[in-house]
Amino acid sequence: MDKQQIRQGYDAVAEAYADHFAGELAHKPFDRMWLDRLAALTVGTRVCDLGCGPGQVAAYLDGRGAEAFGADLSEEMLAQARRLHPSIEFRREDMLALSLADDTLGGIAAFYSIVNLTHAQVDVALRECRRVLQLGGYLLLAFHVGDETRHVDELLGRPTSLDFTFFEPDDVVARLEVAGLAVRDVTLRYPYADVEYPSRRAYILAQKPIGCGPRFCKAERMEGKRAGRSTMARRKRLEGMVGRWSADATSVWAGMAEWRAAHPTATLSEIEDALDERLDQVRARVLADLALASAAADVREATADERPRCERCGGELRTRGPSDRTLLTQGGAEVRLRRSYATCSRCGDGSYPPGR
Repeated sequence: MDKQQIRQGYDAVAEAYADHFAGELAHKPFDRMWLDRLAALTVGTRVCDLGCGPGQVAAYLDGRGAEAFGADLSEEMLAQARRLHPSIEFRREDMLALSLADDTLGGIAAFYSIVNLTHAQVDVALRECRRVLQLGGYLLLAFHVGDETRHVDELLGRPTSLDFTFFEPDDVVARLEVAGLAVRDVTLRYPYADVEYPSRRAYILAQKPIGCGPRFCKAERMEGKRAGRSTMARRKRLEGMVGRWSADATSVWAGMAEWRAAHPTATLSEIEDALDERLDQVRARVLADLALASAAADVREATADERPRCERCGGELRTRGPSDRTLLTQGGAEVRLRRSYATCSRCGDGSYPPGR
């Protein structure tokens, strides 16, 4: 849609929109869970509620301790947001050409902010999000699932003219990756009856990689050419691990919410014990994954530079095949590692490769 048409369309319905949607998050626990997760991932950084409307998402993030502000194209929507949440900053922004400097934000929440854009405009918006995010920063998208565009001439009893585009999650994932953002999690849900429009919803968490990625960085491309296949394979495994860790973390937050509902009289100490038990399990999973991402996971695949050497005499270690090893973390959780067992070609000492 034309940007002026979008602005005028929302200016026309801003007051009714604020009346209808300002308190919607009270009825959407799944949305709150995602926003809690974003707040936890972006502690100590600025977070933008992009396409903020009357500012309910910015207000929720602010209430969770995030340094949140809102941005919208519609001046009338911004006026409603400032009226409802006077302590929060709201500013006019065009998500296709953000005025923010590069590497500025730790997080962006874009809840239904792309629904009035064409597919080509979404590509531009995602590139802008990547530009303004810090390395490691997160983008949380929410949108209607489908493959159609619907035009409305009336919204909430007010005349307007807006197109609403539905997106397939796989298509948005592909567009995020082309824009240079790494997708960490994708979740779909069915609509809340009598609360919202009856469409399926998608939530995608993406991250600006710490390394800029071979698509964008010449130095990274050269490094990729120099690296061995084992190094590149480990990088890919690590990328996959991040998604699993994110899912594990989400299960902790959801599990704790359920536990708390079932234990309304629990003391702070009991709550802490329940949380620590769940976090220890996640910590053990992360430690095991990171340990197995080393060259020691399979000495046969290591390059010459990566191949570990004997602690006793410095000789080259030669693999004798994999073996299981069980360790305890500092939190008392059990970690089972399947790693290469090796012997020294010089002194015959047998060990797991040291320091790996």
